[in-house]
Amino acid sequence: MPRFAPSLLVASLLCATPLWAEAPSQSTLTAAAQASFAAGTHGEPYSVQALLQGCGATEMGQACTFYAEGARWIATVDGLSNPAALTLMAALPVNAALLISGDMISFGDITVDAAVSTAAPDQPDAYAKLRALSQGDWVDSSDPKSALTILGSEETASYAGEYLGTSVVTYSDSCPGTATADGPVVIKQMMGADPMDAPCYAILEITPDRMELSYIGRGNTLTYIRP
Repeated sequence: MPRFAPSLLVASLLCATPLWAEAPSQSTLTAAAQASFAAGTHGEPYSVQALLQGCGATEMGQACTFYAEGARWIATVDGLSNPAALTLMAALPVNAALLISGDMISFGDITVDAAVSTAAPDQPDAYAKLRALSQGDWVDSSDPKSALTILGSEETASYAGEYLGTSVVTYSDSCPGTATADGPVVIKQMMGADPMDAPCYAILEITPDRMELSYIGRGNTLTYIRP
């Protein structure tokens, strides 16, 4: 799937006109919305509101990846998923909102091996603008060697050019385990780490060139600027 520069990605999410080169055909939309197998055929049924990450090479082979309910879902091109649904995903940009249903083949750490039966475009959620503004490269305002790159729902951290890890980024009104709304907040779950270790940050400000987050529970403010 093509990669878009942060400025173009922001425009795609904030404007009414799609930015991708060719919008999905009506026949693809129709076929993608029709169930390709009965619920429960390949595992536990699911139905989620998802954000598209993209389609291409993964550790599980060629696949489409999306994020929903704090998890990373991978639908491989192996015959189990609805081909039209995968074609639809391949035609859409990063962070496209989708309604997806199918079966969970297996689940490990925060990654789901998913068979997709149906997929349909959904309306952007309440955090679409904040998510769009956060995309791209950032550096710590007090230590430019500390850097973040956010693409879709994935945040890659590095220090002095050395890779530190990739986290799943989820926007919400409240932190996990709290009954009251603190929002908007952003929750970061490091891939390969303890799933219960999910730092939560209050969003103080996100603009095209500045991002301020307050680490809830610690109170320190993290400020990032564009490099």
